[in-house]
Amino acid sequence: MAKKKKKESAEEKGSGKELKIVTIPAVREEEVLRSDRAMSLLYLIDKIGPVHEKTLHHIIAMLKEEYGADLGYTIRKIGTRPYSPELKTDVTMLLYVGFIEKEPGIYKRLRITGRGKDVLEKRKPPAVVINVLETHFEPIKNKASMLDSAENAEIRRLRRMMERRRRGPLL
Repeated sequence: MAKKKKKESAEEKGSGKELKIVTIPAVREEEVLRSDRAMSLLYLIDKIGPVHEKTLHHIIAMLKEEYGADLGYTIRKIGTRPYSPELKTDVTMLLYVGFIEKEPGIYKRLRITGRGKDVLEKRKPPAVVINVLETHFEPIKNKASMLDSAENAEIRRLRRMMERRRRGPLL
């Protein structure tokens, strides 16, 4: 009997393995089309070209701080890097409906799909975003390519480090 009580007390504490189910609401294409934020992000990805998600956080912060173009994202600083949870959600939504995709390979940059281009022809983003990107395209593109290069170098560095760990110590 004593063994049985110990088993019950372990179950009460929650030490057993439990399956946690997290629900994520499904996103419909109509909802994405109605969102000015998502359309602005899609237009930005189309103009800049294949870009890392971390670079998008920097570019959105730069558009807000330097050019006064608020796309509707709240920017938080984590250390020295800007981060927006809404941007992460919008990227996930655009990936889910198939307007953008991740490039194959190790870099996994975001790029627009043919379906995303068709949507941009039908539904334009707000005029503020178009004006800012058209007038300040060169500095924005240069900053994005610089940040992407730094991210690519970081990915290569981490991959080399992981390869060395897998091989084991040299004797």
